[in-house]
Amino acid sequence: MAYYRVTIWLKNGKMKGGIREYTSTDLELATEYFAAVAVHQLGDISDIEVAHLSANSRAVREFKLQKCRHGHTIPVMFNFQGNKIAGVLSEIFGSGQESSSVFHLMVQSFYYGRLRKTNASWVFDPSPGYNSLISYTDYFGKAVEAFSGDNK
Repeated sequence: MAYYRVTIWLKNGKMKGGIREYTSTDLELATEYFAAVAVHQLGDISDIEVAHLSANSRAVREFKLQKCRHGHTIPVMFNFQGNKIAGVLSEIFGSGQESSSVFHLMVQSFYYGRLRKTNASWVFDPSPGYNSLISYTDYFGKAVEAFSGDNK
C-alpha cells in the first residue's frame, strides 16, 4: 500500500486535501485515479496535486493512528453507477455516536456514507451524490450482522 498527500483545487477557489492510500506506487496512475474520484465526488475541479509520502512520515503515521481508532473493517462489494465497487464498512467509536453500531462506508479511503443501527433496523446516511446507495442499506446491515455473528 502506498500513501499520498492529495490536494484538490475546486473551480470555486476552495481547496480540499488529505492523506490517502492507494494500491499502486506509480505516481501517475495514482494521480489519474485520485483525479477521477475527485471529479466523481466533487464535480468539476480546477487542479489536483498528488505527492507520494514515505510510510515513516509524520503525516502517514498520524493517518495510520486514525485508522487504528476505528473498530472492525468489513469488506463489501456493490454496483454503483454501472461499476463494481469494493469498499469497507469501518466501525466507528467515540463521543457523539448515538449507537455502538455505527460504520462508515469507505472506498479507497473516501467517505461514501454512514450506516447506523436504530432500534429495529439499519439506516444508511449517504454522502452528497450517493443517494442511490440507500437501496443497499439491508445488504450493508446484513454484512455487519454476518461479520459479527449477530443474525437477528
